[in-house]
Amino acid sequence: MSRNAIESARSVIRESLASASLPCFTCSFQAEDVALLHLLLAERPEIPVLFLETGYHFRALTEYRDQLARQWGFHLVNLQARQSVE
Repeated sequence: MSRNAIESARSVIRESLASASLPCFTCSFQAEDVALLHLLLAERPEIPVLFLETGYHFRALTEYRDQLARQWGFHLVNLQARQSVE
């Protein structure tokens, strides 16, 4: 990604955060989400990161999610569906 593209993304993030009263970030922990999360946390490290636990995720994904939360220190909120396969 070019430096201009990253700065453009950061500008959009700053503008979005400035107009949001209670911002949060929903994240599936796929590559594009993790890249955006990295940029977002640089602007607002305390933002809640929401993950919807459906019961269909591979263990590797939830381990990766938990590892990133520990390493990066973000506020992870695991949301559970009322009905699940678990």
